[in-house]
Amino acid sequence: MPPKLLAAFSSEWFSVALGTTATSVAVYWMSALHHIPILRWVGLAFLIIGATSFAVISVLWAARGLAFPDLIGSDSRNLNRVSFTAVMPLEMIALGTALQLYLGTPRAAFAELLSADYFAAFAVSMSLSVLEGYLLYTRKEISGGDLTYALMIPPVSVSTGVLLAPSLVQIAPGLAPLADFLVAGGLGVSFMLFIFIGSLGLAAHVREVRTPESIPVAIFPVGVSSILVINYCSCHRSASSRENLRS
Repeated sequence: MPPKLLAAFSSEWFSVALGTTATSVAVYWMSALHHIPILRWVGLAFLIIGATSFAVISVLWAARGLAFPDLIGSDSRNLNRVSFTAVMPLEMIALGTALQLYLGTPRAAFAELLSADYFAAFAVSMSLSVLEGYLLYTRKEISGGDLTYALMIPPVSVSTGVLLAPSLVQIAPGLAPLADFLVAGGLGVSFMLFIFIGSLGLAAHVREVRTPESIPVAIFPVGVSSILVINYCSCHRSASSRENLRS
């Protein structure tokens, strides 16, 4: 592959795989709700494409880092690149969720794979969330142009473990205390990062001159609040599922 083409495979490409896998989940629920069996096969096709594209993009992204070591350092200091790297654990959670929908409750080897997927996704997303918080905290000046909704990806990814936690507890009850701890810790980290990013957005909007380009920053805290509500609802749903399993 030409070096220039390989250098173009940055972390932003992971969003392609995530979008495809998310489409697979959406098509599955359309099939289940409207009783259209053929949509299940369409969704399965999207799942295969999403998983394949994720594998290919991961290989190309890793090859890019090996071929251009200097890009690793520059990407780790780039807020946008760090944010989009967190799409990787999001895709891992999405793949685990989709596989459960299409294959049912995991057993045996697949259960081990799901557990590994959950813990690996949590570790990567937590690390990227801490790195993003560090970059934001140590930056001398934050302007409105630096604040995009891409910054929401790491805290969103660290809190999406709540989607797989009920299934993990179902197949491995002994991991329930650890799963509860990780879910609570992930939601806590995401909450603090949401508040931090939202306050930066509000401060940047108040500090800077009002221009058409800076208007989107004004609704940044609103976006943060909406994601917090979504996380709370997800956590409440997970708790309800746990209670149903116990009963």
